[in-house]
Amino acid sequence: MTLTSIRWLLLPLAPIVAFAFGGLLGERLAIALGFWTYPLTGFCAASAVVSAAYIVAPERKLFAASISYAIGGALAYLALRDCYDPRTYEPTLMPLWVTLSGGAVTLAIGAIHSFGKGRPPSNTSLERTRDR
Repeated sequence: MTLTSIRWLLLPLAPIVAFAFGGLLGERLAIALGFWTYPLTGFCAASAVVSAAYIVAPERKLFAASISYAIGGALAYLALRDCYDPRTYEPTLMPLWVTLSGGAVTLAIGAIHSFGKGRPPSNTSLERTRDR
């Protein structure tokens, strides 16, 4: 088994583990800061899921992170659609929007990383420009 095939096999597991650790970290941080836990937990968990998929994927990293974001967004909607604001006891979708923005920010950073790393020109292309 090659390293690439092992990374493809670990790709579905990595976002699940990252979700658990990111969610726990976000919850502990929210409790320590005295914030409402759902938004910060969701932001950290979504960011961890997208970044884990981007890091673990051996190739087509942005595609893997996008699929992870789409699946996570659908699951976040199912989990957070009936959320209530603890201050007013009114239904709110704010934790969902914060969760989706956490994944979107991380996906944007991954896209900048993917498209930002330009390939240096080959030596032959530099030779051709010097000859003219």
